[in-house]
Amino acid sequence: MAMTPRRVLLLLCTTGMCLAASCRADGEACDSEDQALLQHDSNPRFNILQVSQTTVRKAKRCANEYFTKLASANLSSDYRPWRYRRMPASGRNMVIGAGMGTTGTHSVVVALEELGLKGYHFKDARASANEHAKEHGLPDYVVPIVEQLKQNTTACYGAIETFDFSTLPDNVEYVSDTPFTELFLDIYTQFPTAKVVLTTRPSLDWAKSRKKHANSPPPVLRPCGLAGVKDYAETDLAAMLDSYNDLVRCVVPPGNLLEVDLFQNGTNLTETLASFLDNRLEGRVEHSRAVNVKRHFLPNCQLASRMLCDSFIVPEKCEGNILDYINK
Repeated sequence: MAMTPRRVLLLLCTTGMCLAASCRADGEACDSEDQALLQHDSNPRFNILQVSQTTVRKAKRCANEYFTKLASANLSSDYRPWRYRRMPASGRNMVIGAGMGTTGTHSVVVALEELGLKGYHFKDARASANEHAKEHGLPDYVVPIVEQLKQNTTACYGAIETFDFSTLPDNVEYVSDTPFTELFLDIYTQFPTAKVVLTTRPSLDWAKSRKKHANSPPPVLRPCGLAGVKDYAETDLAAMLDSYNDLVRCVVPPGNLLEVDLFQNGTNLTETLASFLDNRLEGRVEHSRAVNVKRHFLPNCQLASRMLCDSFIVPEKCEGNILDYINK
């Protein structure tokens, strides 16, 4: 009986990348998945292949559980289960804001920028890696995928299958909001060592507030071809959000996940993030002040208060008699 060739791993390393030259002793080339997973931008001795393979297995299991939970949320029958894409995995330090919009994501951006990190947050002017932030435009990098997410189901899924997040510009250190939340598993499996910040709030409260963004997609992975939130019952939207948050908790190791609820608990956000990110902030300028979320009861969101609210925390917090603001 012929013996199966013993598998060996030979890495050819440059300053920025390691590639598998051969996976087997007989010189047979690596398959496409191994080649993709072996590409990384960090220390060549770091075993990104092992981390990535473990992450992908876990992501597949968590995604199956997630799809089962969504069965009762009245989504279109065209909605497809998440499928792993064979894309390069990177050991690059990255912070991923996994919270859906209207959960306090703007506040996280303010705190991350105060800690010296640069990144993307849709059209947010405070996200300093965005070259079009001052004009409230999208970063050039995300324009193609954001536009495709709005197209028909086939075009949308086709674009997702080929979009490579590992090519994010070098100056991008965190990402948040569209398209990164809708494609969370896709980007996370490409950055399996990322630190993940999950902003949450009571799901029914979120659904009522999110309805104001009538044409925004529902809070699910890969919402290709789905109707806007205006077409769903609040209870269904709440169930979708809960299922998505459970998915993030399922796939991200506890040590790499920070969950914050700014709507239930005031927190020193900058200090909390600094502690969570720890050694990934080495060499950064020391932040001089912390971000504190406080609550004040006001008769309504007057113009000046609205401007403050828009500048430092999600505008949706300006509801009823409660205004959350950041005290610097």
